[in-house]
Amino acid sequence: MACATAFGDAFEMERVNARAREIVAKMTLREKVNEMTLATGTLADLKRQFDAGACGHVISALSLADRRAIQEYVIENSRLRIPTTFQADVIHGYRVIAPIPLASACSWDDALIEEAESAAAQEACWFGETLTYAPMVDIADDPRWGRVMETSGEDPYLSGRLAAARVRGFQGRTAADLASNRHILACGKHFLGYASSYGGVDCRMRDFSKREVYETFLVPYRWMIDAGLASVMCSYTGYDATYSTFSPGLRDFLRNELKFDGVYMTDWDTFAHAYRAGVSSSPAESARRAICEGGIGLSMFNAGFTNLIEFVRRGEVKEELIDREAVRSIAMKIRAGLFEDPFGRGDPTKTNGCDAAVLATVRRLAGESIVLLKNDGVLPLSLTNKVWVCGPYADERAEVLGQWAQSGRPEDTVTVREGMERAWGYGEIGWSGDTCKLEWGADTVVYAFGEPRGWSGEGPARGSLELPRDQLDELKRLKATGRKVVAVVFAGRPVLLGEVLANCDAVIYARVPGTTCGDAVADIVSGKVNPSAKLSQTIPRAVGQVPLTYRKRRQWIGFGYVDIPNDPEFPFGFGLSYTTFAYSKPRVVTPSPKAGEAVRVEVDVTNTGAREGREVVQVYVRDEKASVLTRERELKEYASVTLKPGERRTVSFNLTDEAFALYDVNCIRTVEPGDFTVFIGPDSSTTNSVTVHMKDIGRGASRAGH
Repeated sequence: MACATAFGDAFEMERVNARAREIVAKMTLREKVNEMTLATGTLADLKRQFDAGACGHVISALSLADRRAIQEYVIENSRLRIPTTFQADVIHGYRVIAPIPLASACSWDDALIEEAESAAAQEACWFGETLTYAPMVDIADDPRWGRVMETSGEDPYLSGRLAAARVRGFQGRTAADLASNRHILACGKHFLGYASSYGGVDCRMRDFSKREVYETFLVPYRWMIDAGLASVMCSYTGYDATYSTFSPGLRDFLRNELKFDGVYMTDWDTFAHAYRAGVSSSPAESARRAICEGGIGLSMFNAGFTNLIEFVRRGEVKEELIDREAVRSIAMKIRAGLFEDPFGRGDPTKTNGCDAAVLATVRRLAGESIVLLKNDGVLPLSLTNKVWVCGPYADERAEVLGQWAQSGRPEDTVTVREGMERAWGYGEIGWSGDTCKLEWGADTVVYAFGEPRGWSGEGPARGSLELPRDQLDELKRLKATGRKVVAVVFAGRPVLLGEVLANCDAVIYARVPGTTCGDAVADIVSGKVNPSAKLSQTIPRAVGQVPLTYRKRRQWIGFGYVDIPNDPEFPFGFGLSYTTFAYSKPRVVTPSPKAGEAVRVEVDVTNTGAREGREVVQVYVRDEKASVLTRERELKEYASVTLKPGERRTVSFNLTDEAFALYDVNCIRTVEPGDFTVFIGPDSSTTNSVTVHMKDIGRGASRAGH
């Protein structure tokens, strides 16, 4: 591994790998190939697959009792008593469902995200899981893509920092953490460039350059690997017209560039997908190419790797390739503590309900993930306000859990109505599923509505980003009553908000908040929580603007649209608060840095409002003149500061060479001398800036770093 944070020091790493090599040296070819297979099915199915030599790892919706039964069967019938792993999609919580990653990324809170993923890992352990297919770090610039909900948005730096926090949460910070019954292995995905799709349609591959790989797609993987990432999953798509599963280019990026030495696995049934796509003569041939060309070591839901036995016998696959991947698989199991305690992950006393501590953590994360986009002074509402709660999401449980919430139970969900009733007191708010029945003398309407759950996730793409027409029409009718209207918008992606903004007094962008939905919304509406979330994805004005990102390359002339403004509805990093903040002009403390010396910049932030609040201070850098086309600006740092009314604090940032570096024409990472504009402010559109001059003082070339 590139970094020993989660697995101990280099000596411990070598000890684990040496132990794995010793075990593999005793294994038959069939036993080694078994380590390269990931099976699914019922308990009986899995026993049959193990007997056939194709059940080294398991992905299945088994009960805890059945997981224990198959583990016992595997160990008892394994000549070397090698345990299996249990793998699952723990994408945003396990039993207690957290906000979708696109929403939780709006918290810009590394520590809280780590805490939430640690809570999810603990829950997954109680159900006997060993590994999660997360974090997903695809960088998405097209909100039409359904799986944008699983990402942390459009920015590689933000995605990288938060992905590292997620890895630390899942796996812990030490080797002992990972081997305990509190943490699970993490699998970063999808390698590489999976979000680059034409029209936002899943798996409709859009070509991208080697430069884009370095500048964008590799960035979050560096962060995750430095945090100790255990495994990586390949993409369904490809690179340079080569299917990802067979791509030597992607293999080399992963193994040589990133120095990753963990397990590299396929996605679901990619051997058969490759055959159907016409890039392989058979699933068996896919297996041969996967290990020989793509460097793949674990196949998900396909017994194709069992064909490697015959390929080895015919001399078409070298057995040392299989040895290498078997060592990686065994080493991962050692690191997870499975050889010492194969049954430790599993607690039947914890599988019936929701843990109170986990609920509390998820509620805090949901509160920090809800973005306030508009407020004409109506929010926060006083508990003396007479409030009418309505809309299709007002009493909805399953919809607010979102996709990838298989283990969550709708009956555990707190609805918007229930959360508001708890905050205001039962009977103190009015409610109706029929918004035409607006009664009870309410002065304010909270209208909960949005995108149906099935419109986002794996598979669904949208040609339009409009909210349902009937919901928008109902919002207009509510506004016409003369009452104050608070729009609470639920969506798995950025949606068009023009009509919403025109027909309400406040907009709360709740996205998909999860189990604690109603409490989190009520916390924001009532002012118990002062909103501090910032958008992790730009919100467009029209679908014609997408793909859309603030990181666009610099443009030599100002061409643009003639029928709409060129700027987005809301920029990346935007979010309001119930207080206000003022920024001083940034200052450069080290105007002439020496080679290797960080540039220190600082800014004064003052709470100019009447409430205590948290502000996410964002730092963007633009290279004013370079040898290659650079971007208008890029996020390079951020920090949050919580201030009381009237309080001022100096926020400092130490910008290393990495903040000013670019990939030159040869894709070598270097810092070119010249002027750089450093922007510091509340979002990516800020003009608050200072100039930094970087001298040609021997700043070296390097591909490493983030």
